[in-house]
Amino acid sequence: MISPDGRVLMRDDPEMRALLLEQLKHATEVKIVSTGSAYSLIVRVSIGAGLFRDDLIGEDGALMRGDERWSPTAGKPIREVILKFILVSSPMSRYVYDSDKHDKSTMLAADVINEYKHQRDAFDATKHHVPLCPDVVALISFPNQEAFDEIFFTKPAKNKHYTECRVFSKLRTYFSLPFKPQIAMIVMESIPETYVPLKTLFKRDGISLDLIAQICAMYVVLFHVCPMIALDAHWSNWLVDMTKPLQLRVKLIDFGLCLNPFNSDAIVSKIVNPYFKTHPDELPAYLMLMGANPADSPSPSEVMNKAIKSVCVPDAPMNSWIHKILVISMLVDGFFTINNSPKQNPLKPIPEKLIKKTCQMKHAFNVVYNDACVSMSTILHTMSLDLPTYLASQTPEKAERTNELLSNIASYMETYYRLRPRTFVHEVHAPNGGKKMRKRNSTKRKRNKPNSSKSRKHKMRCK
Repeated sequence: MISPDGRVLMRDDPEMRALLLEQLKHATEVKIVSTGSAYSLIVRVSIGAGLFRDDLIGEDGALMRGDERWSPTAGKPIREVILKFILVSSPMSRYVYDSDKHDKSTMLAADVINEYKHQRDAFDATKHHVPLCPDVVALISFPNQEAFDEIFFTKPAKNKHYTECRVFSKLRTYFSLPFKPQIAMIVMESIPETYVPLKTLFKRDGISLDLIAQICAMYVVLFHVCPMIALDAHWSNWLVDMTKPLQLRVKLIDFGLCLNPFNSDAIVSKIVNPYFKTHPDELPAYLMLMGANPADSPSPSEVMNKAIKSVCVPDAPMNSWIHKILVISMLVDGFFTINNSPKQNPLKPIPEKLIKKTCQMKHAFNVVYNDACVSMSTILHTMSLDLPTYLASQTPEKAERTNELLSNIASYMETYYRLRPRTFVHEVHAPNGGKKMRKRNSTKRKRNKPNSSKSRKHKMRCK
């Protein structure tokens, strides 16, 4: 971002926030994007001034190359931003959005900050290859109605586009709720309206195997480079525009539920162990899936730690390496989903929809693994962490299809991310419980740290 006097302003700079808020006062159009989320209200705002510039697309509409992407004045002007509003309170509380009794929940301040950081880090880690997600610009908090009205409702800032939008009218009233929430606003790069959820695309046109391979490749990159597992990556949070160049075709949104896969202590204590406390009968199948012998009575956490460490072996066969990441992800994702499902009365039969609860990425994983992800029970009794073992359990036709799709995933990763198992090796031995993972670059290729000022630079032109 460039200030009026020519200085470069970084993301989260207070001066940058002030300039952004000033531009929001003069919005030229406001559209509601979504009110259906469990936690947020999302709108698209046209700011007209072309404040920000695209990191990938030049003014001529073509992909920029090399040093062009570093220039603060290069890139197509961005004239729209997404505003994601989240109510914040401690403890978390429920509230009603509309007359249809559409319940929503507030979030803890720490969780909102984590969501912002996760999306920021995912973009920064992949922006110079194929960005996984839209960029985030700022996280701004409104502690009371006066602060909110100053931007959106107070003269001379009063803007009919805000006053006529029911989302903003509703947000004003929430400050008077009994639990006294604040409102957090995440400002991010807008995604064009031509992008549709993967769910919509599937129902309208079906999904090609190439698109499934691309989505799975991006998921592996998210796991290995960022590193994080997105626990809410269902098919409505993948946005697709098949008319775009391959590098820009898919975007992942909503980073509210993410964790570091190499923080194995957190995974086993918060996800794996709680699952087997309520599903002890599935433990033998899980141990066999992970390549352990149930007769040796290993703990669920022990085998998960071993599996995560096995991902870090350099020069592993590419398809086997990708397979391990996908299997670990579907287990962690599925355990988390079921752990957080509504609790049932043990005296009543389990509803069919809960029996079929499984990982959020099931629609992509089912294509790769021949419908092995229709339920957690199916995963545990069908999958194997070892790729040759899994392929041997399938018919020759299904095994060939799975191996071909894994090869397509590998090809996409090597072509667009230059990523192989030997490129970045995560060392899973941090004495602080795995909170900070160190990456070793065996190829000695210089790369920017995700939090460096250079990689976090934002480009903004102020008139």
